[in-house]
Amino acid sequence: MWGSIRKIFTNIYRGKRKRGARVAPRRDSYSQSEYETAIAAFSEAREVWRQVGDPRGEADALIGLGKTHQRMGNLADARWAYESSLHLYKEMKDEDGYEEVKEYLAALSALE
Repeated sequence: MWGSIRKIFTNIYRGKRKRGARVAPRRDSYSQSEYETAIAAFSEAREVWRQVGDPRGEADALIGLGKTHQRMGNLADARWAYESSLHLYKEMKDEDGYEEVKEYLAALSALE
């Protein structure tokens, strides 16, 4: 299980993308169960970060959740995750995080 999660996390988090970089989803050959595992892990991580009061960790987990949903084609769920992350970055006054998520939302809008 952790090998699958690591594989998906590595693909999703290949380092922070530079502003203006392509953020459209790649078509990967992961199985449905691997995506479901990633969604469960990101959801659990989000809850842990929320409980310990770390909005940045929560926002990052939401981005991972959004990217995973987007790659699965669950665009409404991806939008919810990105917008939730955007709200947290706005509250933290994190302009870089805010702008990054706006790029993800723009790419998502192009798919809808």
